[in-house]
Amino acid sequence: MGGYKIISLLAPDCLVCGTDSREFFNKSSISNEITKAVADTSFKITYSIDKREIRISADANTAISVEQCYIKPISQKMPVRMVSHLVKSGNDWLIDFISISFIPNNEDLGKLNKAL
Repeated sequence: MGGYKIISLLAPDCLVCGTDSREFFNKSSISNEITKAVADTSFKITYSIDKREIRISADANTAISVEQCYIKPISQKMPVRMVSHLVKSGNDWLIDFISISFIPNNEDLGKLNKAL
């Protein structure tokens, strides 16, 4: 059920950038991906947030949310940062932008470059 809740929080003109450089989704395309993922009961995503920062604008009409975590089964060795921009719509908040990126530690960049 949690996957469907996020769909209701997305602005009609949202942009979602996934971890792959080719992943640029609008509301319709990310909704389709979420619906497929939720339907596959064997696919479980678990994560716990290590760090969260939320900044609300002075006029209280927009906000930025940043969360860092490890997402299983995507990677248990490289952290992920999810950055979201939210806009106030009446009494509700809608997400109009999400970017999900791997954030390797600086000391691991050499190893990653060699592996690639």
